Amino acid sequence: MSGIPQPEERFREVARGAIANEHMQGALDAATARLYDNRLAAWDELDDVEALREQAHEIRMRTIDDLDKHVAEFTSAFESRGGHVRFAATGDEACSYVVDVCSRAGAKVVAKSKSMATEEIRLNAALEQVGVKPVETDLGEYILQLAGEHPAHIVAPAIDKTAQDVAELFSRVVGRPSLRRRRGASSGRSSSRRMSA
Repeated sequence: MSGIPQPEERFREVARGAIANEHMQGALDAATARLYDNRLAAWDELDDVEALREQAHEIRMRTIDDLDKHVAEFTSAFESRGGHVRFAATGDEACSYVVDVCSRAGAKVVAKSKSMATEEIRLNAALEQVGVKPVETDLGEYILQLAGEHPAHIVAPAIDKTAQDVAELFSRVVGRPSLRRRRGASSGRSSSRRMSA
């Protein structure tokens, strides 16, 4: 179960708003078509996609069936190289541990990799609460961090953003006028052209 509370009515309200948002729907349509076309193109280069899918499924199922063994092997290998492994029973316990590590190290800024688990346990909020600034290293996650939003998709977190949306966001962050506003100012009119990521 997700650590992000989402009352059913709130979910429906957000979903209705997203469905009615033509700009977002256009971005999603373009991105979905691009992902689909790229996947088909990649599959065309493979001899037997179905055999590979079956092999991947079997590997995943075997790994899940023997997960304790794999976790133990990872833990042993990681610790033998000087790493530290911590098992947490709850999201709060995990956040508390990470916050403690950052506090002991005197960290003020931390680089954070893409992780739905840390999104679900609200790790960024826990770090910010103690004065540690998390910076996302995945571009999609970083875009959403700058926008103050949460991921819309597990693989493509900013799938609902167009290239123009991102350009305008980056322009705001660095304090420069967006390309659209600069073009509009130089031509005396604003551009209505939509760009797609």
